[in-house]
Amino acid sequence: MPLRAFRYRLYPSRAQETLILDTLFLCSVLYNDLLEERRAKWKLQGVSVGFQEQCRSLPLRKAENARLHSVYSQVLQDVAKRVDKAFDGFFRRLERGEKPGYPRFRPCRRYDSFTYPQAGSAFHLVEGGRRLHLAKIGDVKIKLHRELAACGGSVMPPGSTVGA
Repeated sequence: MPLRAFRYRLYPSRAQETLILDTLFLCSVLYNDLLEERRAKWKLQGVSVGFQEQCRSLPLRKAENARLHSVYSQVLQDVAKRVDKAFDGFFRRLERGEKPGYPRFRPCRRYDSFTYPQAGSAFHLVEGGRRLHLAKIGDVKIKLHRELAACGGSVMPPGSTVGA
């Protein structure tokens, strides 16, 4: 069965909008840190860093940067998964003889979504489907024009849409 994506309009309050934008900023910073860690370790030691190792380092990163505590843990894990996916694509293209395109750093303005991988406690509808609960952000008004699928969802900047 093919995957389908639907977009829903969110109407965050000013405080929620600030939290969403701050989360996007912190995700882009983490993405760049994880990418730099992989690049540096390969250049200096010839050793690659994997997804599991980077996920295990997230609690240490949270201890070093208190602002990361404002981001839901699975959102941070998804950032590590995005870095891993970028490298998987790079190595896949290398094997096929295509132009590989080494993974690039993401400026804040180009990091435009974050993902809650699991529905449930972090991501669910409340108030009869009029609000969407996003962990660490709160209950955001949503225009639900069709039923929300029971899977993870990505959150995009205010004024954009959410895919589920």
